[in-house]
Amino acid sequence: MFKKILSVAVMATALFFSSCEKSNINGEPNSSSSGAWWAGTAPMSLEVNGALKVPGTDFVKYAHTPGFHNIIFFVDYTKNVLFSIPEYAIPGMVYTFPDKVSIEYKELGNVNNLVLSTYKASNGGVKITINNTDVIEGYFYTDLKWVNGNDYGTIEIRKGYFKVNKK
Repeated sequence: MFKKILSVAVMATALFFSSCEKSNINGEPNSSSSGAWWAGTAPMSLEVNGALKVPGTDFVKYAHTPGFHNIIFFVDYTKNVLFSIPEYAIPGMVYTFPDKVSIEYKELGNVNNLVLSTYKASNGGVKITINNTDVIEGYFYTDLKWVNGNDYGTIEIRKGYFKVNKK
């Protein structure tokens, strides 16, 4: 009888620990996650090199071009991000950078918004949660590399979230 109780207790403990999801301190999704990867603030929120950025509604814009949903947002007055997602993106699917989706981070100068540097995604992904006629929503993370020849380091974007009206 004691062996049966012990074996049931061991199985229950194993089941408990196997069902716990590990937290991810890097802001990357857990592979077992079926829902949201992390919480976010609409219309856009993200961590840039560890600093939380929440652009206001006036600083997030949507534009449709043939084949793509484009979201542009201003991290601050001298930095913007252009995010392009295929219009066929299916909710629940994960699309990888730079193969299926693209993201560009640009640092602008003070005179005529001259582009000083451009960074592009080298890895990461975006998970679409809503893509209908009115709204596109999803989560993303990536490492951005400088594309103008020299290596000025990497910009880490973690815990990215967007929910943008298409109209």
